[in-house]
Amino acid sequence: MNNNKEIIVKELIEAQLAINTARAELLSLKKEEEEYIGLREDKVKENIANILKESEETFDEIEKNYTELRSVVSQLKDFIKNIIKLKDNTTKQSKDLQTLIKDNNSLLEEKIERLKKVKNEIIKEKSKLLAKEEEIEIWNKKLKIEEKAIYDKRDAFERAWKDLRR
Repeated sequence: MNNNKEIIVKELIEAQLAINTARAELLSLKKEEEEYIGLREDKVKENIANILKESEETFDEIEKNYTELRSVVSQLKDFIKNIIKLKDNTTKQSKDLQTLIKDNNSLLEEKIERLKKVKNEIIKEKSKLLAKEEEIEIWNKKLKIEEKAIYDKRDAFERAWKDLRR
């Protein structure tokens, strides 16, 4: 009987040792998981920060282009007002005014060409912003997938832990 008790005690000690080893391994795995999650979060935050920085730079460029466009439009408005004043005030100089208008028409066309270029640049910047938005959406989808995988792993660890505790 004592021999049976000794065997049972020995087996219990071995089982307790195996449980303690498993617990230590589980704690180690949890620590590794936390470190991995932390590294992934840092990487994702870094990527998001880079995307945001690029988006801000793009937005600043668009804002600059918009300001320049407003300035050109304002100059064009002032220019047209001056032409009208000249016409109203100088009926005697109609021929000179016609020559001046012809000269200024080419300048006006150049300004319009510049406006078209600025408009095209704004359109390009807008398409870049849309592309960045799509990139952000893709990253968000990837993050959701990674988040689900992490939660799945966590659930698996919790189930394993519960199984070990039984």
